[in-house]
Amino acid sequence: MPYRTFADDQGKSWKICEVHPASAERRAADRREINPIPLAGIEHRVEGNRRRKLDGRLDPSHPLAHGWLVFKSEGEKRRLAPIPSSWETCHGRELRELWERAKVTAGKMEKPA
Repeated sequence: MPYRTFADDQGKSWKICEVHPASAERRAADRREINPIPLAGIEHRVEGNRRRKLDGRLDPSHPLAHGWLVFKSEGEKRRLAPIPSSWETCHGRELRELWERAKVTAGKMEKPA
């Protein structure tokens, strides 16, 4: 995983790294039909949704589903999504521009909703 550091205009040091969510939802849509054709046999499904864990998953269309950059310094974090393809080779002004585009996140980064 690439890891970088840079200093902003006030000389504050920032660490930059990529974050990739481990539990992004693989399905883009629910494939179940509203009124499916009845089976000839006995229906074994007792619940509408058999997934064990529904929380903490990102829909593939969610802006954070494919990862983000974290800019972290003493007392502040910022997040930029999607991950710019060439961020590892950016220098000085380019890194500052990415940092400026990143959204400030309050306190500890939480799981995306």
